[in-house]
Amino acid sequence: MMDTYIKQYRRKGIIVDTNLLLLALIGGTASIVEFKRTRGYNHEDYQLLLKVIDQFEKLVSTPHILAEVSNLTNGLYGSKLHDFYATLKNSLSTIIEIHNPALDISRDYELSPYGLTDVGIVAAAKDNYLVLTDDLRVAGFAHQHCVDVVNFNHIREASWEV
Repeated sequence: MMDTYIKQYRRKGIIVDTNLLLLALIGGTASIVEFKRTRGYNHEDYQLLLKVIDQFEKLVSTPHILAEVSNLTNGLYGSKLHDFYATLKNSLSTIIEIHNPALDISRDYELSPYGLTDVGIVAAAKDNYLVLTDDLRVAGFAHQHCVDVVNFNHIREASWEV
């Protein structure tokens, strides 16, 4: 199934949810196993995530995802926090940021129980992008709204090779 999605969305792009984008940004450092938000992942998961992302010409994000990623850095201090923000800053040049106003999202979708960021992912991806998430609830919500989605945990379990 992943190969089919790659063919379909290679040129269009992929939206990576908050937790996985955080992993992509922190994963290249020792913080990956120390930081509470990425503790469930290891270096191999990080490498696999980068392989998946690299299959797509565009890495797409929303202001809501980027703000949430930035806000989830509590627990990083000193040089680790500085390194994270340096990595984020450098990565912003490769991320295509698309904006759907919160008012529009809330008119088109029910925000509860998912929240603005996750609902905004579905709104942005609809008819445009593949969604990559590690959140079963978000994957289910995307499916409900006919948005193509891949659960990263399924890729991990299958030891998918690019």
